This record gives sequence, C-alpha cells and structure tokens, in this order.
Amino acid sequence: KDAQQRLWESAFATASVAQLIARKKRFDARDQELVFVGGLLQNIGGLFMLSTLSRPYLSVLEEAFNTGSYLADIENVRLGINHAEVGRDLFTRWKLPEPLVLLVARHEGPFAGEVIPTLAAVHIGERMGDLVLSGKPITLAELKLDDAHAAWLNFSDEEFLCIEEEARIKI
Repeated sequence: KDAQQRLWESAFATASVAQLIARKKRFDARDQELVFVGGLLQNIGGLFMLSTLSRPYLSVLEEAFNTGSYLADIENVRLGINHAEVGRDLFTRWKLPEPLVLLVARHEGPFAGEVIPTLAAVHIGERMGDLVLSGKPITLAELKLDDAHAAWLNFSDEEFLCIEEEARIKI
C-alpha cells in the first residue's frame, strides 16, 4: 500500500476506535464528535511531512510500518521532530479550536498529571486501531499503555472484545 493510503487507514481506524471508546466511557455527544475528528486529524502533521519531505519521510513511514515501532519515536530520532508537533504548529497557525489542537499535539504523549479523557480516547484509539489494522487482538498488554491510561480505560476482557468486534466491522 502507498503511504497516503496507510495514513488514511490509520486515521480512520483511530477515529473510529476513539469514538467507540468515548461511547463506552459515556462521553457527551460533543466530546464523541471531538474525539472522532481528532482521531481523523491526529496525523495531519505526517501528511504535511510526506508532502514536503517526500523521500526522507517515506523511509521513516516504511520503517514504522515494517518494524511496528511507534512513528513518533522514529520521527524524533531521524528527523528531530514528529508529526504531532508539526500538526500542533499547523493547527495553531490555522487558529483551530484549542481542544482539537490539544488532541493533535499531544496524542503521542508524553503524558503527565491527570488523564484528559478526550486525549486518552484518541491516544488509546490510535493504539487499538493499529492493532485492528495489523490483525492482532486488542489486549491491555498489546496496547502498552502507561499505568494512568490503563487505569482510566479500565475495560474488562469482554469490553476489549466488544470494542475489537465493533472496530473490525466499522473499519
């Protein structure tokens, strides 16, 4: 698959799963919509980098896709900046709403202090979406969440299975 297609699939998977998490966590309708839009747009910085740094960024994307490593980690090492930071800068420049800027800017972490529910939904949605796209089962161990996010999520095995089934249908 080409890089743009993979980024789109990842964005849609993240948005879909983030919205499923928001429903399970009983977010209000506005926040459910926010996490869906945030999930769709969380990798906008990656699309920008792909369009401006074509070949170097393609090799970064290929490394992430082929190794299963987190894209932001590879970007930081190889480019000195990651897609979340680029997305934050773009959204700030475009004067988009602060809650949306937050989701794009911080969805990769690091996370400190109290869990922000909308941000947690997008962050965990991305992890779960990636597992769904790779065909792996969604388990707490596979998600590799920090303790605060794992405690916030607090899903039973049955809830993980339900999210996985719904996500596979939707995606």
